[in-house]
Order: sequence, then C-alpha cells, then structure tokens
Amino acid sequence: MPLSSKQLIAELAKIIDPNFASAIVDNYVEMEQRFFAGDWQPAELDGGRLCEAIARALYQLDCGYVMNTELPGNLCDWLEDFNNKRTHNLSDTDRRHFCKAIRLVYKFRSDRGAVHISTSYTANEMDSVLMLHASGCSRSSCGSHGTKTERS
Repeated sequence: MPLSSKQLIAELAKIIDPNFASAIVDNYVEMEQRFFAGDWQPAELDGGRLCEAIARALYQLDCGYVMNTELPGNLCDWLEDFNNKRTHNLSDTDRRHFCKAIRLVYKFRSDRGAVHISTSYTANEMDSVLMLHASGCSRSSCGSHGTKTERS
C-alpha cells in the first residue's frame, strides 16, 4: 500500500535526520506537482535542494554523522572515497552510483544556468524530466537502502 508523504517522512526519520527526511520528501513532491502543472522553471532549483538533502542523508547512513552544512560535491567526494581512506556502512557500488546521480543533477542545474540570471536560458520540459527522474531515482534508492540498513 502506498505511503502518504507524512508516513514516508516518518519512516525515513527512523533512519536519517528528520530534517533530511522532510526535505527529501517535500522537495520531491513539490517537483512532481510543478512538473505535472507544466511549471518547468523551478525543477533545477528543487532538484538541487533535493540533492543536498539526499547527499546529507546518505552521508549519515554511511558514517553515522549528521552533516548540515556541506554541499553535495564535498559529501560525494567523501562518500566515493576512491582511495579507501574511511570505513563505510554502504557498499562501494551504492555510494558511487548515488553520487553519480547527485552530481548529474547538481552539475546540470549549474551548467544550464538555472541558478544564475541568464538571458539565454529558459527551462523546458526536458530539463524538468531529467531533474525529476534523476532526483527521484536517488530519493527512492536512499529510502530503500536505508530500510535495508535498518533491518541488517
């Protein structure tokens, strides 16, 4: 049976910081609603906020620490840990796949000009499709992996 947003937040809050749980679900729901309404412009900004929350939640799941200030790029550097300098709760494959999706969304929104005043950039449906689906994939994976971690 599908969970309501409130129920999903409550389930995620069992394994990650409640603020991250709320940010992940609320930002994704807002992205989805705007997408279905044909409001493309906010997708990149919402996708960026969602990636920040997901990166922080993954970092917490991986090492047990709540990190409220680091940006996704730094968190992904730590999570990917190609030199194996840290101990991790998440597998190498999971951490690196999550970070690829996070970096894709975060870089796309910056490169397309969504976070800056631009005379040449106009958000469109394809931008929104990428943001919604790449962000949604990360959100779903974060929630499902967190549930597995909790059961282990």
